[in-house]
Amino acid sequence: PKETISGDFYWVREAEGLTFIALADCTGHGVPGAMMSMLGISLLNDIVLNKKIYDVDKILNQLNREVIESLMQSTADNDNTEGGMDIAVCCIDKKNNLLHISGASQPVYIVENGVLKCIDGDILSIGLQIRGVMNTFSKTTLNLSTISTIYLSSDGIKDQFGGEKNKKYSSSSFEELLS
Repeated sequence: PKETISGDFYWVREAEGLTFIALADCTGHGVPGAMMSMLGISLLNDIVLNKKIYDVDKILNQLNREVIESLMQSTADNDNTEGGMDIAVCCIDKKNNLLHISGASQPVYIVENGVLKCIDGDILSIGLQIRGVMNTFSKTTLNLSTISTIYLSSDGIKDQFGGEKNKKYSSSSFEELLS
């Protein structure tokens, strides 16, 4: 996070030999973003540690339901939401040598066999339902033996202005930096 009170957060937990890593960019800045961050961290802890949901796509599906319920965004006529987040969740399964990835409008960058690849998340954010229909998230599974590095990032770096022409850093510049 750029600021102490922020809408960006990272989360790391271990459960039953699995390592879970998440990075989220919540709606809002300052205190509203920080409140969404606190809600997201609390819900992720409950989903993984108490409910023992370990599939990354199911974690995001449950997180989506609980954010909508917590913020009372589930009324039939409410397609616009006030609170939500873009988030990527990874599960590192060292025993089976696998990396599971699921994202809600948040990519995960990996270096596999020396090549940078972008694993895009699904296009919908957490806290959203369209015409009362809950969105569902997909999962990508990769073999860890070919992966040397995993990068998670919010849009905070890509959206920074600067340089000689005071332009946005951009996704392509960010990917070039990672390469």
